[in-house]
Amino acid sequence: MPKHTSVIKRRISVTPDRPVKTPKRQNLTNFGRLRILDYYHENFDRLQQHEMIPFLREMGYITIVASTLSRLIQCESKIREYVESHPQRLSEKRPPLLTLPEVDNVLCQWVIQRLGRKGARITGDMICEKGREFCRLLGYREDIIVFSNGWLQSFKTRMGLSRHVFHGEASSAPIERLEDERFRLLAIIVHFAPCDIYNIDETALLYCLVPNSGLAIHDMPGVNQDKKRITYAFCANMDGSDKRSPLVIGRARQARCFGGYTAYEWGYYYFWNTKAWMVHSIWMSFLADLDEDMRRQGRYILLLYDNTPSHKHNPADYPHVRVEFLAPNLTSWIQPMDGGIIASFIAQYKRHFVRLALNRDNEGIVNMYKIDQRQAMEMAASAWAAVTPQTIGTVGGTSAWFQQPPVSGNGGYANPVSPSPQKFIFVVSVIF
Repeated sequence: MPKHTSVIKRRISVTPDRPVKTPKRQNLTNFGRLRILDYYHENFDRLQQHEMIPFLREMGYITIVASTLSRLIQCESKIREYVESHPQRLSEKRPPLLTLPEVDNVLCQWVIQRLGRKGARITGDMICEKGREFCRLLGYREDIIVFSNGWLQSFKTRMGLSRHVFHGEASSAPIERLEDERFRLLAIIVHFAPCDIYNIDETALLYCLVPNSGLAIHDMPGVNQDKKRITYAFCANMDGSDKRSPLVIGRARQARCFGGYTAYEWGYYYFWNTKAWMVHSIWMSFLADLDEDMRRQGRYILLLYDNTPSHKHNPADYPHVRVEFLAPNLTSWIQPMDGGIIASFIAQYKRHFVRLALNRDNEGIVNMYKIDQRQAMEMAASAWAAVTPQTIGTVGGTSAWFQQPPVSGNGGYANPVSPSPQKFIFVVSVIF
């Protein structure tokens, strides 16, 4: 008989080489709970609860099960009531454990009411002090809650608060007059070609300031700030075809850094006074030069400018330049230079300043930020030259007078689209 060969049967293991990781259980946020409940109400007439689970997992809730959905449905009224009373807590996963919920509630209501007022400004110190005040009014000892930085950070997270820098004059602008001012300007500028509509605005350049913040491994002492400044006045027409040389106002007639030459001999359109401000005499000189230039070209132009006492003049003395002053407190909405042109100059200046500071550091200069007036003016000239006619034409021709102001969620006007600070007091520390 033939021999039967034995066959060794191996047991096939059903255990994979690597254990399968189960998805980590998700903690739903209030927003996620509302989204799931909304999906339930949209589909409850065609799907049973267990049939909704695959679709909810496709929406990103990968660990949701039928019992979780059932529990959310049972607690729906409480969830919606909580979110309605705390709309800023949509990202919250579970209610916070508060030492004094009553104090926290009234403090939240105070913050909401205060932020609803025009021109509201709330700081962390104000919130802490108001919390102590509410503790006293509600009969609690102030030491029950330590209004520390940690408590403040948690409160800001619950409220959805973050730090903002408030720019310009938009909050103080009489918005009810904005439409009238726009129509007034449109009735004037329709008689001029875009190349004959000019705008001028000023900005201050504090060129010796040292950054007061930056990156470090440990705390570092501050330094005395040198607040030397020069003022720049930029003028250009609406389509960007004529970007005029900036008017520069310094504090010295002939600074030492010019090496025995005047700023005019160095090619700058330069004036001076002890405060480096735009004064009446400088304004008259600028108008005379501009009018003479337009006379030689045979042109008649419109010049838009802020309305301040130093800008008074006799229109008959400048027949080729019609000066139209903008309404007070509305320049943050209708001033083209404030709408982004000066912001472009500032961005270009920052780029040149950083390069110069790094070059000075490479040369072993201890104070790499300390520059003289001539260096600042050279960088400013390069920065203004880098502002393209397309930028000026875009800002001057579209955003300045023809765009409606954006409307905020509460029905009022929001801040301008380009919230650049009026007059742009430029501090070099914002580079970092």
